[in-house]
Amino acid sequence: KCIYRDSETIVMFNKYQKDAFIRQLDAELAAERGEIVCEATELLKARDAATNKLQLAKALVFFAEFEKALPSIDQCPSNPETTELKALCLIEMGRGVEGKSLVPAGLVPLDAELRAYIDGGVGTPNQAAADKHRETGNTLFQQGEYAKAADAYKKAICACSTCYKSYCNLSSCYINMGDLSKALKYACRSVYHVEKSGASYQRAYTRKGECWVHLRIPKEAGPPLKTALRMLKKDDPSLRLTNPQAERLKEEGNEYYKVKQWEDAAARYSMALNNEGNSPAAAVLLSNRAAAYLIKGLAKHDDGMHDAQCAIKLRPTYPMGYIRKAEFQMLNEDWQGSVETLNLGLKMCA
Repeated sequence: KCIYRDSETIVMFNKYQKDAFIRQLDAELAAERGEIVCEATELLKARDAATNKLQLAKALVFFAEFEKALPSIDQCPSNPETTELKALCLIEMGRGVEGKSLVPAGLVPLDAELRAYIDGGVGTPNQAAADKHRETGNTLFQQGEYAKAADAYKKAICACSTCYKSYCNLSSCYINMGDLSKALKYACRSVYHVEKSGASYQRAYTRKGECWVHLRIPKEAGPPLKTALRMLKKDDPSLRLTNPQAERLKEEGNEYYKVKQWEDAAARYSMALNNEGNSPAAAVLLSNRAAAYLIKGLAKHDDGMHDAQCAIKLRPTYPMGYIRKAEFQMLNEDWQGSVETLNLGLKMCA
């Protein structure tokens, strides 16, 4: 027993209540330090440390790194916990029938999420049913009924466990309900299935980045936000070089870049800039030269950052200027600054 005195109240805890109370105190202290302690942050530590096989496997499943998770699970001792983890992994990969087959008929899984999938009839995909449940969820979400909307999206996922829009919308529900761990988990699944399907669904990446921002881990927020911003790159006639000589030099620079001759590439982009001047299209040349400076270490980080900033100034709606600037900020471990740059880019280029 543990006794806690709060003003005139004496509270007696059993060991489970005591552990919960201590975790709450830890969370409050972490919040004061600007940190957030939750399942997501703890599993991030487990993934990066990679010292405990079971915790690593759980972390890889949580972050939807399923191809890495399966062999990691197989390296763990065979028991009901690892079997359920593998079943969950397979189901969320879209292999519902295979995952479901690992759970003996009539056995109630200990894992609540796996139990929900089994009870929800996960198995052969039913896209029509998934779409119907997702539309119901969308209506409830618009009404501010986030918990009910989440239930509808879960039904959609049971009907089709590769439905990246349902995962993304479910993530948004949990953001609104304040459960950042679940929000991140489902955002990761949305990104996984977007990449597997080859779809162009920018929202999945912005949602994942948003979750990391809410968790105050900007280092992890940068990559998905960068991908989201890159997806806004489009054919813009105003970004076509007006000077034929500049166009020729740019193409030469691109060829050098492809064969990893970074200094020659940067030199060609510089000559192209001299010919093109300060037209909006020069933002492309500045961005390209910044990439040559950045990626292969020409020791011109200050010049590259300057190029990126000039690209943004010349063409504020060109995504690559923001991406290059954010990359230099990441190189300098200015994670918060990189997230701010990328979010600004998403706003300006939308």
